[in-house]
Amino acid sequence: MKKNFRAILKSMTAGATAILLCVLAVMPSFAAIDPAGPYAGSVAGGLFVADGATALALERTEIELNACELPPKSRYKTEEEFLAYSANTIATYTIHNPTDQTVTERMLTPIGTDPWYAYDLPYGTDANKYTVEIDGEQVQAQQRHSYTPDNSYYHAPTQLGKRDPASAFLAYYSDTYVPHSILAPDATVYVYAYRTEYDTSQKDDMFEVSGSLVADPSRCAVLVTDAWYPSNAWYPANAGENKVRISFPGFNRENPTVYSIGADVGEVAWTVDADGDRLDARVTLVSKTTMSFYELIMKGYDAQGSVSEIDYYNAVIAYITSNRTEGTAVTYMGDTVELNESNLQAWNSFDLTLAPGQSATVKVTAPLHPFEHGNYSPSVYTYAFAMTAAEAWSTCGPTSVRILTDLYLCDVDAPTPSQKEYEQTEDGYCWEGDTDFDYLVISVCEKQKPFDSSIIALLLYLLVILIVLFVCVILPAAVPLAILALIILLIVRKVRKKRRAAEQIPPQPEKITETEGEEKEKNDDA
Repeated sequence: MKKNFRAILKSMTAGATAILLCVLAVMPSFAAIDPAGPYAGSVAGGLFVADGATALALERTEIELNACELPPKSRYKTEEEFLAYSANTIATYTIHNPTDQTVTERMLTPIGTDPWYAYDLPYGTDANKYTVEIDGEQVQAQQRHSYTPDNSYYHAPTQLGKRDPASAFLAYYSDTYVPHSILAPDATVYVYAYRTEYDTSQKDDMFEVSGSLVADPSRCAVLVTDAWYPSNAWYPANAGENKVRISFPGFNRENPTVYSIGADVGEVAWTVDADGDRLDARVTLVSKTTMSFYELIMKGYDAQGSVSEIDYYNAVIAYITSNRTEGTAVTYMGDTVELNESNLQAWNSFDLTLAPGQSATVKVTAPLHPFEHGNYSPSVYTYAFAMTAAEAWSTCGPTSVRILTDLYLCDVDAPTPSQKEYEQTEDGYCWEGDTDFDYLVISVCEKQKPFDSSIIALLLYLLVILIVLFVCVILPAAVPLAILALIILLIVRKVRKKRRAAEQIPPQPEKITETEGEEKEKNDDA
C-alpha cells in the first residue's frame, strides 16, 4: 500500500514539475514574439475644395505611387538623409469649368504629419516636398492650419476606410473668424486661480479633490487647466455634469485655474475624496481676475510660428466646441490654453480660376511615408492616399492608379481597391475605375504572403492560459479526487482480501466434550 501511494505521489510531482518547466519555457518566447507594429507613417493627401462643393467638374484623376524606396529601420539623424528619401506620390487632376461663368475656388491639399523615423528632426522638415502645379507651373501656395480632432487620423491604417475625409479634413477650416454665441473675441472671461495644499510628508497615496460649480452651457463655457481628470470619470465630463476633479499626487498639476467665459460661475466648491486619510488637503482661491476671450486665446499663440492668427483662433474655438460633451459647460485644456502643431492640420492653400469652358491640370506632389507592420516577417508597408470627395464636384470622372515597386502587393488592412483588381506591369501594378472610396490603401512586401508572427503570439497566449488553467484549477481539484480514489481502492482491496482469506480456510472436526464422550462410549457398549 505504501509503495503504491509513493509511486502515485512521485508521478504527480513529476507531472507538476514538467508543467511548471513548460510555463517557464513558454513565457520568454511569448514576450519576445509580442508584435510591435505598426510604426506610424503619414497619409499622402489629394485635392479638396475648401467650401466643400463646387460647380467645377473633375474629369479625371491619375495617381502615381512611387514606392521603390523603403524607409529605414532606424530614425534619421540628419535632415540631409531624410530629405534624400525619394518615395513620393504624384496626383494629377484634370478639372473643367462646365458653366458659362468664371469660377474661382479655394483649393486645399493636406501636408502629412512627420513619420516615426523623422521624430528626431525639426517638425515639418520635408514640408517643401509638398508642391502644387497648375498647367505645369508651380504655384506659391499659402500654408494654412486647422484643428485636427483626432491625431491618430494619420496613424491608424486599419481605420482609414471608416473616415470621411471631406468632413474630417474640412470641418474645422475657415478663411474668416468663426462666429460663436458664447466664444466671442470680446466676451468677458472670469479667471479663478486656485492653490491646492496638503501634507506632503504623509504616505504618497493617490487621492482626489473634487469641485462642483453651477454653469448654464447655453450661456457660458468653462475651461479648466492644470488639472488632471481621473480615469474613472474621463473627460469630457458626463452629460449634464459641471464638475472638476483633480487627482494627487500627479504630474505637479496642483494649482488649477478655472476660466468662466460669458458668465461668472463663482467660486468652485471643493471637497476631498480620501476616505478620511487626507482631510488636511484643501483648495484655496488665490486670485480672481478678468480678461477678454481674445486675450485668453492669444496667451498661447506663438507669433513667430507658422500658424496664422486667424487659424489659431479658429482652432481653439474648434477644440473647445468639439471636446465639450453636450449638456455640460466644462472643457479640460491640459496645462495651458494653447494648441501646438500636433493638434493642427497643415495645408497648402491656393486659388484655381477657370473661365467658361476652360480646363486645367492640377498636379500635387507629396512624399510617401508608409506604415510599417513589424509583426509580419518580412515587414509589410502600407501606403494610404486620401481621395478627393466625389460629391464635392459637379461630376467626377474615373481614376487611374499606377504603383511603381519591385515588391509584391499583399492583402493587409482591407486594401481599397482589392489587390485582385490590380494588373501587374513591368514596373509594378496598375488599376483604373470609379473611386467610390475615401482612401486608396495598398500594402507591399518582399513576399506575396508574409508570415504573421502575431498568430504565434496568439497561440502561445492560448497555450499559457491552458497551462495556467490546468495548474491552478484542474490539478488542485484532481489531487483530492486521486487521494479519495486511492483510499476507496485500498478499502475495497482490504475487504476483498478478507473475503478471499475466509474462503480458503479448510473445515475443522467438531470438538467433543468429556461428558459427550462418556455417553457415546456407553451407547457404543449397549
